[in-house]
Amino acid sequence: MREDEFYVGYLPHAPAGVARVVRRAVVALLVLVVTLSVTLVVAQMPFAEASFEYGVVREFAGVLYEHPFPHVVLQDGAVHLLAGAGKRGSSEVAGHDGHDVRLRGSRILRAGMTMVEVETGSVRFGAASRGPEEVVELGRAALQGEIVDGKCYLGVMNPGVGQVHRDCAARCLAGGLPALFVTEGRVLVLSGFDAKARMDMVGVPLTLEGVRKKIGGLEVFELTGR
Repeated sequence: MREDEFYVGYLPHAPAGVARVVRRAVVALLVLVVTLSVTLVVAQMPFAEASFEYGVVREFAGVLYEHPFPHVVLQDGAVHLLAGAGKRGSSEVAGHDGHDVRLRGSRILRAGMTMVEVETGSVRFGAASRGPEEVVELGRAALQGEIVDGKCYLGVMNPGVGQVHRDCAARCLAGGLPALFVTEGRVLVLSGFDAKARMDMVGVPLTLEGVRKKIGGLEVFELTGR
């Protein structure tokens, strides 16, 4: 662009030098925008392979256990955690530990774990057919990880971890939904955590001290300290 070139916006054509500079600037900006967009997409963490079968209602039959969180052991031995609608635990099953149960609900699935959002009014109980589940202690441990609410983490929300989901997780746990502890590639059911009193511990990296247990088909981490 020559110093004597001058362009007024209402003229039909810009001088050659001015036009050349403008074209180069536009091309550079387009390349920058495309590069930045691709970089942001590639840098994002992929969504977890999790799903919520919203609107797909199935029937389940098995034995109900309430501890550490309500869950049903199906006739084939599969273990499904239970949740109520919205940000609430499944209150309809309270007081029926060890009873045969039939219920309807929608599955929430992730990494080999399954939760069922119970359809309100669908729970039917039979006889008290079982004693307590077998408990096997696996030893004390201090584990690093993150406390999450089981319903969102297993598939209702994606991602269901980290700061972006912290407020939601705290309210879900305060509503009685199962607490999980995500640690070193494993997901453990977290027992002994008072979500209403310790919302500050949800959705942030921390170290927990406790006892690892096998309760029936559930891997449990029973909290004894921070």
